[in-house]
Amino acid sequence: MNRLLLFDLDGTLLRPKKTISPTNLQALDDCRRAGCGIGIATARYAGSAQAYVCQVQPDVLITSCGALAQVQGKTVYQDGFAPGDVQRVFACIRHICGANTEMTVDTLQGHFWNYDRNQRPPDPAWAKSIWSDFRDFSLYALKICAQVPTDKQVKALQAALPDCDIRCFSGEENWHKITKSTATKANALAPICAACGLTIDRITAFGDDFADLEMLRLAGTGVAMGNGVSAVQAAADVTIGPNDTDAIAAYLHTHILHAE
Repeated sequence: MNRLLLFDLDGTLLRPKKTISPTNLQALDDCRRAGCGIGIATARYAGSAQAYVCQVQPDVLITSCGALAQVQGKTVYQDGFAPGDVQRVFACIRHICGANTEMTVDTLQGHFWNYDRNQRPPDPAWAKSIWSDFRDFSLYALKICAQVPTDKQVKALQAALPDCDIRCFSGEENWHKITKSTATKANALAPICAACGLTIDRITAFGDDFADLEMLRLAGTGVAMGNGVSAVQAAADVTIGPNDTDAIAAYLHTHILHAE
């Protein structure tokens, strides 16, 4: 590959109803034929991203907000919580946010959640999620998410977990991701470049949310979606149209496929 095009999913490559525009998908195929590598960089765990992986057929896959990165199916970067650290994070969450706080955990084995047993996540992508009360949970974890209702609790949680990166998902009712501070989409770029034989300036990254911010800053070109949060748009080199349009295809045709 002569360049890597790296796309976040939700809010970026995915339209509001969680589908990929055929026009955008065709533009990705055109770029692949022109020698570009195609990558996905998502907060989702691998299982919930699988339907889109099948559509896009990416050369590079970053999941769980950067805690796991693969090139052509081979893991090149992994940075998660050992079982003892997982329980330490759980204890902090329960102490600060309440004993019944809703949480999810991404692992190499699957996705776990502790919602009411009578509730199932509405998105079919989460249909294989496994219920757990997390009391005796002993698996290596890539990412933990929790409902953190107030800014005061977010600050307290960050103070209690200084070795973690804690960020909210925009529009997700105080849903926060917790990863190791070193497990970010941005930190996955160096090992990906090494595996692909590229320099960082040959990466064009697309994103919309807080977890994309450093990735867009670090990549050779950072492209923010028009629906993206203001901090991401400010950090990017360029802002294009929102994710309910074919703005990605328009950008690729102008700046990648037909660039002078």
